Amino acid sequence: MSLFNEFMVSCYLYTLLTLTDFHFTDKNLTREHSGWALTLILLFTVFVNLMKFLTVKFLEVKTKCRLRQMRAKKGVVVQHKLEGKKERAKDYASSEVLEVKEIED
Repeated sequence: MSLFNEFMVSCYLYTLLTLTDFHFTDKNLTREHSGWALTLILLFTVFVNLMKFLTVKFLEVKTKCRLRQMRAKKGVVVQHKLEGKKERAKDYASSEVLEVKEIED
């Protein structure tokens, strides 16, 4: 996502160059189109970042709901994705789940 944002900042800055006095064409029309291009670049960047944020939060809430359902069952073990530890679901609060196994009593 950082690479996307860096690319969009570069596009924005290059578009700003069209607002300088180095253009010898119809200045008002060029500046008007450049202004619209800057607005569209900014809105597109905000939209993409907002969609990514909402997607990540939706997946986090979905995972937490699934873990709460598992807590209701007796003997459920959750394996953490990063640490590889197995813990009981009632002791587990993170949203990164690698696999879920039931413990046989």
